[in-house]
This record gives sequence, structure tokens and C-alpha cells, in this order.
Amino acid sequence: MAELGFVTLLELCLRNGYLDFELFSDPLCTNILLQPKSAAQISQPSTQTLQPSDKNIISAKWLLSMRSDTFRKLNTCFNELRLLLCGYEVYFKSQTGLLVNLSADSSASKLGRSRQNWVEIKKQDLIRGQKERGNNSLEKLVRLSKIKQREFLEKVILGDQICSDRESDVLMKIFSEVVRNSRKLDLDSLLPEMFLGDETNRTCKDLTRNCMMPVKDTCVFVSSVILTTIPLKLVFGSNKVRRVFIRELLKLIRGCKTYDTRFLASLPFHLMNNSLFGVFSNRRDIICSVLRAIVVELLFPLLRKKFIICKTTRELAFYYKPLWDRLQQSGFSKMSEYFEEIEPQYVDWLHVSSCLFGIYTIRFQPKVNSEGVRLISLVNKTTACQVPNSKPINSNLVPTLAILSRVSEDNAMCNPCPIRGQADLRHRILRYSTRLKRLSENGTLPRLYYFKCDARACYDNLPLDTLQSEVLPWLEWSPFYHVLKVRRTCHVTHRTCIRNIALSALNNEPLQFERIVGALEGPFRNCTLTLVKYKVYTKEFVKRSVKQFLRNSILFHDDKFYHRTRGIPQGAKISKLLCDFYFCYTFRHVCASSDSLFLSATDDFLFVSPHKSEVDEFISDCMHGKYDFILNEQKTQSYVDGVRPVLYYGLKIDSNGSDLIIE
Repeated sequence: MAELGFVTLLELCLRNGYLDFELFSDPLCTNILLQPKSAAQISQPSTQTLQPSDKNIISAKWLLSMRSDTFRKLNTCFNELRLLLCGYEVYFKSQTGLLVNLSADSSASKLGRSRQNWVEIKKQDLIRGQKERGNNSLEKLVRLSKIKQREFLEKVILGDQICSDRESDVLMKIFSEVVRNSRKLDLDSLLPEMFLGDETNRTCKDLTRNCMMPVKDTCVFVSSVILTTIPLKLVFGSNKVRRVFIRELLKLIRGCKTYDTRFLASLPFHLMNNSLFGVFSNRRDIICSVLRAIVVELLFPLLRKKFIICKTTRELAFYYKPLWDRLQQSGFSKMSEYFEEIEPQYVDWLHVSSCLFGIYTIRFQPKVNSEGVRLISLVNKTTACQVPNSKPINSNLVPTLAILSRVSEDNAMCNPCPIRGQADLRHRILRYSTRLKRLSENGTLPRLYYFKCDARACYDNLPLDTLQSEVLPWLEWSPFYHVLKVRRTCHVTHRTCIRNIALSALNNEPLQFERIVGALEGPFRNCTLTLVKYKVYTKEFVKRSVKQFLRNSILFHDDKFYHRTRGIPQGAKISKLLCDFYFCYTFRHVCASSDSLFLSATDDFLFVSPHKSEVDEFISDCMHGKYDFILNEQKTQSYVDGVRPVLYYGLKIDSNGSDLIIE
């Protein structure tokens, strides 16, 4: 921490001759770190004595949770110690290295400014802005007069970076050539043959099968656009740099990596001296800004001109626009199964009576690995409807979602508990294998029987009455939930995001600071946290919010309002939690014996047992409707140990006779 300017409270006091043995005797004193504020934040030292009415050293959001005398003394101190602390930001360092910002006037942490911040391209730049927009920044730049071009370059393209006249001329030459090539580009000539037919004669089955462009064709199309639009000699200078650029950009677009990689900063800049970028050999940040502007402002709009880009589980999907529009029209007939039209006057009455929970839209997205269409609810976007001040549904569900996540963790001991990732699945299977060996007489693994099944359209067929009257009361609730809205700044990637964490409590009194920090150490590592908001909710508030979400969420589609008659919106984060709660309640009596295992991953289920009779009984119950869900027979399979491996949740489960093998 020394290279980042951190000092402990004890070091600062000893350095400035301030001795307070009562303060230093508290063990928390060694966990308090101080970081100098920026020059703009540090006020000129005043010779006047500070008054008690001055601002606190520690934020008021943390004061009610702090019971230690050290924190109280820091906040009530005046004179010398207060003069010392006014130029520092106060942090608390936990045992795992988590930094919690305690300052009253907390600014952005300087951890992100300790290294070079490269301008990078993100997947969100491609997904956002799907609607048709006007001319991009590069088009505007080319049309400006030469006097205004340099000012536009420095403010919009380069992000307030200053460039000389010669550098400005070089950049304008590059941008002019790129824009000229994009205007000449014929995108239809680069499309695969599957999109070059007549769209009007295609059936709904053909639309769902041929609407999405395959991954291989996506890579060929993007590579062709780059080769045609971005000149080699002016920008890259060598084929090696262009190959690296195309390869890393395709990885980003296809979603091969979990997080956005900083590939612009890792380009071989020393090979770009043969291009016009040789002028900026010592200013790599300008090169990154120019490449980002070309990709985000020119290349991505060209892709969005021909394709609708959607997120799937593992990658981005590219749907051809004419076929996508036909699919949306044909998929409208499926809405009659789950929605009924309502009058606009009823929506106005809900809005006036404050009963309207939110308005959302819907899209029909083809299934990736099978035929059919999914009804995806867009609960994060506002709709252009007649209802004034209509907010997205997810904005009203922020505290409720955090609390339901806490309820799911508090009910983790319930059987069966939904899977929380592949690591959790591996742990459960290995623990089950160990339990079977312990129960067997000779300590070996018996022959196992598997049954894998899937719930068809689980979100659309979820019974609302059962969910509200039986499932929610069945869960274990705490009387109160404390929701903390924190700003997280990562020490590695230097990115900032907002997270909401809920903690259960028996009363509405502020939680102790030690318990809050202990709860934050689990989900957060190598980061700095700043408390933005602290609020207490009751369990009645959560149940009421869930009821309003299920009953008073209105769909706006094709200038008409609809009310859902069955199921819950697929696409909302809260829907997955409610679906997990429902199936945990439905299968709560499945594992009657100690040597059987039931695994649940939303709508995918796996039952394992060494007794064939138990597996046959479970299959019979699923087939005859004992459990309230519709079985998808196409994804229903039975396995016998040693015959073929079981594919479940992205893992391959097999047995070698003595142990379970997971790949």
C-alpha cells in the first residue's frame, strides 16, 4: 500500500507528534488507513480552531453502526488531529485486504489512477444503441471545417488529449480514408448465402432456424468489414498487427472470454511505425482512442445496420434484420396464450392509484440449440407509451432483488437447493460420492442410475396462485433486512460498479460495523467499497413488491397494453429466483432416502440413485403430473452407470467403478 500513498493512523500521528495513548491502545487503530486527497480537494490549512459544527471525518452513514471508541474519537476530535485528517481519506482494512471507504466526503479512489488507464472496447458498445441513430462522430468530424476539426478531435475523439497541428492532420487523413471506405462498402455482398433469399416465402419454422448467423459466418463477415474499411498501410502498417487486432476483436464479439480484455493496450505498437501512427509512437493512449473511435463509431454501427445483436447464455447472437422483423410479426400469435389485451383507461387508473408497478416490452428470440421462440421481457428499458413517468420494472425491484438473494442464501440448507454454478455442482457430486462409499459395506461405489429431465416453458407456465399462497410462506424469512448500496472499485481492472447487498436481522436497529464488514468480505475481493445508501426493509415489503410485480406489471407491445394471465416475465433477474423457489418447494419431498441425490438448475433436473426402483418411481411421478410442471419429453433421458456419461450443466459425469469422474 505504500506505493499508493497509504499510511496508517498510528504512523501519521507519530510523524506529526500527536500522542494519544487511549487511541493507540485500540486494536482497530492499526486497521485504519489514510490516503492523501487530490490537490483540488485539499483546502488550504486554516489557522482558526475548528468548531464542532464542521463536517465529520467519518461518513454519517457509518456512524450509527460503529460501536468502537476509536471511531467515535476520530469523529469528535478537534484541534491537531482533525487538522491532520482533513487532507486524507479514511479507509478501514479488513483481514482479507478489503478496503472500506469511511470518509464523509468520499471521492473516487486513487487506486484506479495508480496505473495507466487505457481506452478500451467493450461488448456493451456493440449491444447498446440498437435503434437507428443519426450520423456518428466520425461522419460529423469529416464534415466540419478545418478550424473546428482539431477542437472536435481533442474533445470528442481523444477525450481532452491535446495534439499538435501535424498530429491533427495525420488523424484527419486516417479518419477521412476510413469514412470514405465505409461509404463505398456494400454490406449485402458480404452476407452469407443463407440470407440472400426471399424472406416473404419463409415459414415460421424456417425463420427460427435460419434467423441467426452462425459463429463461423459472423467471424468471416466482421473480418471482411475490417479488411475493406480500415486501410492497412495507414492504420496498422503490417499484416501481423491487423491479424492480432481482428483476432482479439472477434474474441470480444463472440464472448469467448468472461470479462472484457484490454487487447488495445497489448497490441504490438512497435510494429505500427510503418503506418501513419508512427507519429504517435510515444503516445499509445492516442492510438487506442483512435482505434476505439473507428470500431465503436463506424464498425459497430455497420454491424447494427444489418443485424439485431442479442445476449445469449455464452455468446452474442447476430440476427439478420429482415428475418428478425418477420419473426417478430409471426411470434405475435404466441402472445394470445399468455396475455390478454386491456384498455388504456385501466392502465391510467393503475397509474393514478399508485398500483402500477411498471411497464415493459417484449421480443421473440429464437432458441439457440432447439426450435421454437422465447418470449424475452425487456424489463430494463423504458417504453414510449402514453403513461407519464413510467419507470423500468427492474428499477422498482432493486431492494427486492437483493433481499430475495439473501433469502435464497438463508434457505440454502433446504433440500433441494438450486445449483449455484459448476463449482457448486462439482462439490455436491463429490460429497455424494463420498457419502455412498461410507454407506456401502466394502467401501466401493455402487452402480448408479440417472434420470435427467427439463421443464417446458417453465417461466411461462409457472402458476402464480401457488407461488404466492404456498411457496413464499414456505420460505424462512427474517423480520427485517438491511440493504446496503455500495460502490465497488476493483484494484485490478480499475472498474467501478454499484452493488446492493442485503443482510438479515431480527430488529431494525443499525447493524454493527464488524458484522457488515464480515458480510462484505465474502462477495468482494481486491476492491474498495464506498457506502452509498443504507436502508431497512421488512419482509412484508418484499412480499408486497413480489405480488405487485406479478399482478401489476403491464406489457406494452405494438401500441397496445396487455396483462399476463399465466407465468412470469422471462428476462427479469427476479424471475429466476422465483422459479428456483417454486421448484425447491415442488421437489421438497423427492430425496426420501439418504443415498439418493436430486439436483436442480432452474428448469433442468437430475435425479441420481443406486436403486433402480426409486428412479422408476420418480420417472412415473413426472410423467403422470404429480409435480406441477410440464415435462419436456425431447430433453428427457435416462442413464445407467458405465454405459454412457451424463451431460448436465456443462459437465460430463461418469464412473470408473470406484469413483465419480467429472469433466
